[in-house]
Amino acid sequence: MSASSRGYLAAFLSPRTLLFCIFQCFTLVYGCLPPGGVNSGVTQAQGTYVCIVFSAPAWQEGTSNFSRVAFTPTVDRFTRLQFSDTFSNLTSQGVANLYGPNVAVHVESMGVASFQKLYRQEDSLGRTFSVLTAIINLDRGVVTGITFDNGCPLCDNSDRCVENTYDFTGERYTGVGATSDCFLTDAECALNAQADRNACQLSLYITWTGTDAQGNFLTSSSRRFSLLSAFSVKSFVNGLVKGVQGVSMREEK
Repeated sequence: MSASSRGYLAAFLSPRTLLFCIFQCFTLVYGCLPPGGVNSGVTQAQGTYVCIVFSAPAWQEGTSNFSRVAFTPTVDRFTRLQFSDTFSNLTSQGVANLYGPNVAVHVESMGVASFQKLYRQEDSLGRTFSVLTAIINLDRGVVTGITFDNGCPLCDNSDRCVENTYDFTGERYTGVGATSDCFLTDAECALNAQADRNACQLSLYITWTGTDAQGNFLTSSSRRFSLLSAFSVKSFVNGLVKGVQGVSMREEK
């Protein structure tokens, strides 16, 4: 992946609108840095850049289309980023022509990128991985790595949880840091949509670990789902705000 890759900024401006803007109109450059920015130390309670990137799983040098959405969450706050209508938008024909049948997601912050996760997988079932949790590691406030939490507790560690980590060639990655996630089928997403129009939308949680620029230990990663009991996970997820419109960010204190 290179800075010269042709890209787009995805902006979910309304429940039924997915607007693409040519990448150069956006202020952030490749790697989720401000113009002229560097990966310097940040402290707890300070906002910093985090970007979510949608793309095809296999990046091709200089030709890949991608969509980047930027946020400035507070360091060490357990944060939910929720994207309204992602299922309907990212399974539409127009977006399928842009990315292909499979849609991957990765997280960037201050020049550092995670591995990819599939949000949408086109197979005999049609799978959607709608809940992901990213863990951003800081060393004295400098971002040194971004990994993903194990999502299996969300489906009681059943056969609905499968390996879901990919490199930028689109190949499944099974090395250190690879994790699994729960999926819903297209049939389930369609059924759920009758009760909730935002069924199967992407919810991405951001947690933090390591130390900030002042040496304070970050603790929000202790709230990630893999460390909670099955009852706690279900209670937390069921208690989330419903009917969020567009792109939203919610921070837990």
